[in-house]
Amino acid sequence: MKRITAVLTAVVIGISILFFSFGTLFRGGLTKNPAEAVPLHEKLLQGYQTLSLALGKDCIGNFYITDERMIPKRTAYSAGNVQKNIDVVNSYAESFSVPFYWLVAPTAVGIYSDTLSSSAPQASEQVLLNTAAEGVGSNVTWIDIYGTMYGARDSYIYYRSDNRWTTYGAFCAYKTAVRKLGFEPFGFDHYVIEHRNSEFRGLYSQLTQYEGVDADVLDIYNCQDGAPIQSITSPLTGLTFPSLYQESETEEPYQIFLPETEPILNLETGVHNDKSLLVLSDSYGSCFVPFLTQHYRNLTFVNITTASQDDLKKIYPSVYPQVLLLCSADTLAAKDGFSLIDFEK
Repeated sequence: MKRITAVLTAVVIGISILFFSFGTLFRGGLTKNPAEAVPLHEKLLQGYQTLSLALGKDCIGNFYITDERMIPKRTAYSAGNVQKNIDVVNSYAESFSVPFYWLVAPTAVGIYSDTLSSSAPQASEQVLLNTAAEGVGSNVTWIDIYGTMYGARDSYIYYRSDNRWTTYGAFCAYKTAVRKLGFEPFGFDHYVIEHRNSEFRGLYSQLTQYEGVDADVLDIYNCQDGAPIQSITSPLTGLTFPSLYQESETEEPYQIFLPETEPILNLETGVHNDKSLLVLSDSYGSCFVPFLTQHYRNLTFVNITTASQDDLKKIYPSVYPQVLLLCSADTLAAKDGFSLIDFEK
């Protein structure tokens, strides 16, 4: 019945839009951009997508569509890319003599691939993570959170239409990771949650123009009884910021997280210890770093996707008692995923 309803809905939408677009097409509209030539172009596209899925198609472009989320196709990982990235990380960790921790976060591909049909084969992300764990050098401490994330899979830990984890997903990872770093995590009851955006359409929706899954919610977590952040400074520009969260003035709502827009940030907190930490991370660190501010007096965050090697040379890892490299499995598998710290290329 659900499929029949979807088919009828898509057909009605399609016929209605074609009717209203008929005149436009015969007035030279075919020579224009389709979005401008055809009224309600987006509705027509969505109707076509709904009809395709109702008739049995399980994907749109390079994304599988389930009732809950969009999952990118990952039929294979390049063994060469993975090994190169492991070697780069090992080499970088060996270049200084402080404890180095590496956390590779599974993505929704690795956590929810078993929800796809047998006709939608996926490469095993767990195998990918195991390969990295087995390949780390003696200077690297591996932080395994796959079991943590899989155990929380029934909660809202990954966005439905984006390639990142949610703030709650980052919180789940934090609880495991911070223990490895030598601290007890703050409990969920210490945080006040603020919904910043309840209509977030992420990267996957932007690439496909598909809006058939529920919109995502961007949350920020504020520790209500923890140590405040005393200062946030960009060493590249000298600018200071009042908060790790900001009002996004761009078309990318995820930029409410300050680490998304600033390649390097120095943070000083009110924590009463002498601990400091250097964090190197991709986008997965943007909503993760705020949780660490309750454990370290000083933190430096480096965005490995936006910082340059010249930027990184301004940072001296050897002065930090600990270094954490945090990335997603996608970065581990990407060509030149760690080009920022590849000083031998």
